Amino acid sequence: MDFKQTIAFVNLANTLDYQYAAKKSGIMVDELVRTIKALENELNIKLIRPEGGVVELTEIGAKLLPLITEIAQKHAKLLSVVTDYRKKEAEEAIKVAVVPGFANYQAAPVVKKLVQQHKMNIIEDVDPMAQLQ
Repeated sequence: MDFKQTIAFVNLANTLDYQYAAKKSGIMVDELVRTIKALENELNIKLIRPEGGVVELTEIGAKLLPLITEIAQKHAKLLSVVTDYRKKEAEEAIKVAVVPGFANYQAAPVVKKLVQQHKMNIIEDVDPMAQLQ
C-alpha cells in the first residue's frame, strides 16, 4: 500500500464522488479508479461499491477507513517533517560561489570533499562576487 493509494481511498471514501476525489488527489478520474483497484487487489478485498453512479463503501471499506486515514495523516506528517528539515538544512548551508568550469580546476576535488563534509552548496556563477553579496 503506497501513499498515493491511501490518499486516493481516503478522498474517495470521504467525498463518495470520483470527480471531486480525483481533483483533491491531484490525479485524473481514470487514474483514481486504477489506484483504488490496485489497492483492492493488493488487499484482496472490495473497498468501494459503485451502484449506478453512486459510490458506497463496502462494510470492510468503512471499517478500514479510520485506519487508512491515520496512515495517510502520519505519512503526510512524515513528509512535512522531512521537508522542513531539508529547508532548514539548506538555509544553514554555506554557499560556495565558483566560476563556470570550476570542475576543471585542480582544487575542485578538494573543495568538493569539503563541501560534502561541512554542509556546503556549490553555486556556479559567472559573477561569484554577486552571490557573496
